[in-house]
Amino acid sequence: MKKLYIRALVLGGLLTSGSVRAQLVIDGTNFSNFGYVSNYDAYTQVTNRAGSSYSAGNGATFDHFETDVDALRVFNPYNANGSGGSTDNFNGPNGSAGTMGISGNVAPNFYNLVLKNGASSLFNINNSAGANVYNQATFQNGITTTVRSTHQASALRFEASSSYSGGSTDAQHVNGYVSKIGNTAFTFPVGSGSDIRTLAIAAPADAATHLSTAWFPGDPSTVTDPSDNATHSTSTVTGPITSVSTAGFWDFVKVAGSSSLDVTVSMPDLSGFAPASDLRLVGWNGSSWIDLSGNANASGNAENSTLSGTVPVGINITALAIGSITQSPTPVSLMSFQAQVQANRSVLLTWQTAQEKNNQAFILERSKDLLSFETVGKVTDVAGNSTQLSSYRLVDNQPYSGTSYYRLTQVDTDGKQESFKAVSVVIDATYRLYPNPVTNRTITLELDEPLTAKIKLFEATGREVSFDRIPASGQSIQLQPLTQLSPGIYLLLVQERAAIRSYKVVVP
Repeated sequence: MKKLYIRALVLGGLLTSGSVRAQLVIDGTNFSNFGYVSNYDAYTQVTNRAGSSYSAGNGATFDHFETDVDALRVFNPYNANGSGGSTDNFNGPNGSAGTMGISGNVAPNFYNLVLKNGASSLFNINNSAGANVYNQATFQNGITTTVRSTHQASALRFEASSSYSGGSTDAQHVNGYVSKIGNTAFTFPVGSGSDIRTLAIAAPADAATHLSTAWFPGDPSTVTDPSDNATHSTSTVTGPITSVSTAGFWDFVKVAGSSSLDVTVSMPDLSGFAPASDLRLVGWNGSSWIDLSGNANASGNAENSTLSGTVPVGINITALAIGSITQSPTPVSLMSFQAQVQANRSVLLTWQTAQEKNNQAFILERSKDLLSFETVGKVTDVAGNSTQLSSYRLVDNQPYSGTSYYRLTQVDTDGKQESFKAVSVVIDATYRLYPNPVTNRTITLELDEPLTAKIKLFEATGREVSFDRIPASGQSIQLQPLTQLSPGIYLLLVQERAAIRSYKVVVP
């Protein structure tokens, strides 16, 4: 093979020699018949002049060593005699492993695209129009990215009958949108950048089918779908679906085509969501999640298990997720929750869980009336994900006097919260009564909570004595006038919620 090493400026096929570092400027350049072009060590980028292109065919090869290809456009991925198309190799900056990419706003058309810039290196398709593959893409790099915010417009597009190799692991896939055009079966190698979540379609009946998808981890209720700029509530479902997983969703953009699509997805770990027999592929129809599976077909509920369904004709499905025909279990299985008054009047709060799924924290709150709660503390040192018994404790050193209520709230990793039934404790109020014996027929009570206490005074015979409650200074109230009292012993009852205390009052 004859190799042409370019170390100069290319203008319409004219080579201009020079020792300075320059750009390779594409301006009507053509090479074919198994020709070879390399920009090794001479150029930092390849620039396409406005309105121009280069054409490569007949087995020609272009070895790229630049960091960024700026709006490269291979105009002729097919050659006239059909003897073979061109290959673009991205070999890493100056032949070493490292990040490479494609920028600009004109989609480059590759016949064979080979990404070999390092087994763990990024290849960033930042071109606003994405990139097109007409025959074969080979992923030998790490993660390949596309611009998520502009969804299918910036996708890595596989044209009719094109395919790929590699790109099917957690460490090697497309973090962004992938599109497929035509009526052949295809598996979209999409994921989050750390986890692959493939979506596969059977061969569509319509050759004009153009489908684009990307995986989005997180709750569809809070993660915005870029293609319709909306979130999709997991609580809005149509029977038989009762719940939708918050693990993530696939954006589903049907650009063209009029046939139904049989879809199979590779799932995240849903062992804590529902049994495999209850799982269903669900689609967002614009107002609700609907069942696309129709029956149980999940291969399991562990990570990378598969689940299938059919996207019908006539219903605009814009996202896919995993649903269940039974209510999903709570993230935390609470075994016990107790509040105990300690000798120093503090309250010890203890609780145990039998199972935790995506648990982030526990919040402890207290209330006097079960209506208004205030935070006592937060526990963040939690098991998180566990099927073992886990025990927790927290001490409230400043509890209310009398009856108070404690509430335990669990916080999920996606921000969702679940509160459990409150428990109550009673701490005796601290009362001080004086003078006793009574002088001037007036009794003063110092209470922790005088406004809520119920106070009654009884004669020895059991007859209740009436009096007025007069607010005094601080936490004090006065009971007066008691001029009608005859000398003797009386019983004073003070009730603060569930706590009742009695005092003997002596009237001389």
